[in-house]
Amino acid sequence: MNPSIIIHAGLPRTATTTLQKTLFPKYCHHPLYTKDTMSSMLRKNEYDILHKLNEGQKLTNAEIARTIFTASAETVNNNDEWFSTLLKATEKLLIMSKSSELPPILSSEFLTLTVAGYRIRGSHAGRQFGVIPLVKAVNKLTNERPKIILCLRDPIEHFCSMFLRIVRQGVSKIEDFNKYVKYQFRLEKSRKYSSNIAH
Repeated sequence: MNPSIIIHAGLPRTATTTLQKTLFPKYCHHPLYTKDTMSSMLRKNEYDILHKLNEGQKLTNAEIARTIFTASAETVNNNDEWFSTLLKATEKLLIMSKSSELPPILSSEFLTLTVAGYRIRGSHAGRQFGVIPLVKAVNKLTNERPKIILCLRDPIEHFCSMFLRIVRQGVSKIEDFNKYVKYQFRLEKSRKYSSNIAH
C-alpha cells in the first residue's frame, strides 16, 4: 500500500535543491510540492495566500508548500492557530494529489528547522523540528503514516557549513567564525532553540 504522502526533509547543504529541481522532476512522476523563489521568507502576498487557503480558493503547488513551510509568528499568533493552518494546507495538498496514482512528495529544508527557528523567535514548542507537526497533521487527516526521507549530516559540519553559506550569500555582516559562534550562543540564550546550535 502506498503511503498517503512522502516527506523529504533535508538539512541545508544536503543536496535538497538538486533533488527538488533535477532528480524529482526528471525521474519521479509523483506530484511535487516544494519551494519556489518566495519560500525562504515572508512576503507581502503571504497574507493573500492564507486568505485564499481559508476561503477554499485554488492554490498552486508552490503556494501550498510555502504555506506549510512558512506559517510563522508574523501570520499566526498561537500554536493552535498555526496547527490549524498546517492542517488546512496539508488537507489541500492531499485533495489536489488524489488524482495521481503515486503519493505526493513534499520536500523542504524548512522541515529540519526547530519550530522555534521556523517561527524566527524563541518558542514554547522548543526543540521540536518542523517535520514533527507535519507528520501529526498527516496522521490526523489520513490515519496513515507518511513515508519520511531524512537527509542529515554531522552537526559540527552543518554548523560550519551554515557559517560559510551566510558569508557567501552576504546575508550577515559577521564574517569572522569566532564572532559567528558567539552570535549563535547569544541567539540561543535569548531565543531558545532558534539558533543553528539547536541541531
